[in-house]
Amino acid sequence: VLAMGFKKNIIAPKIGVLPDRLVGQRELLYENNLNEVMGVISGFKNSELKNFGLENFKNVSTHKWQDFAKIFD
Repeated sequence: VLAMGFKKNIIAPKIGVLPDRLVGQRELLYENNLNEVMGVISGFKNSELKNFGLENFKNVSTHKWQDFAKIFD
């Protein structure tokens, strides 16, 4: 959530709520091995990666901290 607020890309496993929260950059989520996404990320232009970060920011901006807290109740 913090990285999303700073318009950053997030490389993360494709588990739990992450695919839903990182809907604007699913290409950077991996299923089994981090190396899966490392091979893919090198194929993106800097502008594309920047857009992923902007989408993350837009997504997180539509939620309140209480929304995230509900996930962990």
